[in-house]
This record gives sequence, structure tokens and C-alpha cells, in this order.
Amino acid sequence: MRKILRKTVRPVAASGILSSEHFPAEFQDDFLVLNTIGFLGIKRYGITVDENGDVTGTEEADLLRSPRDRNFRPTDLEIGGDGALYVSDWQNIIIGHMQHNVRDPSRDHEYGRIYRITAKDRPLM
Repeated sequence: MRKILRKTVRPVAASGILSSEHFPAEFQDDFLVLNTIGFLGIKRYGITVDENGDVTGTEEADLLRSPRDRNFRPTDLEIGGDGALYVSDWQNIIIGHMQHNVRDPSRDHEYGRIYRITAKDRPLM
């Protein structure tokens, strides 16, 4: 089994391909990895296919990172009709698999966030 890219984060909540004419050429068809523990943000990998059809991923600069908000939990992404990238954020202090009681008052059942990411100085679609 051949690896496509070197894994540097875990666990991954979601992943996807960035394909929107709104973003610059260097972002097109990048593989995005959303991470919710440890590294809190979105990793970006440039994907190349060689003449034999082998696919390789090269880690690029992070698309989004939250060094201060320890509750930032990116969980999904979508490209909107306007070409912007929309990212849902679970935004929860508790992430465990039942290390905390289901009734723990710190467990948030009401709030989350959605981010709209656009490329600066580029028109939307």
C-alpha cells in the first residue's frame, strides 16, 4: 500500500478538495484536512499526479489555524454558490468519547459557528 501524503494530524473530522475559481491557481484542487484535536484548523496539501498516475500530496501552508481558541473544532466544509469556502465549527470544549458525563454542564448543545473563507482582493462568483 502506497501513502499519498505524510499524516501529521489526527483525528480528521472531514476532508475535501478545494475547487473554486474564486481562489487563486495555487489553491486549486488542494486536498483539505479538517482537524479537531491537537492541531485545530485546516491543513492543505497540494496534489500532483505523475506520468504513471501515481498521486502524491505535499503539505502546504495551513489554510486556517486557531492558536488561541482551544474550542475551535472544524468539522465540515462546502464550496458555496458564491465560490467562497464555508467551514462549520463544532465549537465545543468537550470532545471526548464519554470521558465526561453526558450531562456535564460544559457540554454545549446549542452553539456552533460557520466561517466564510474568501480570497482577498478576488471577486466572488
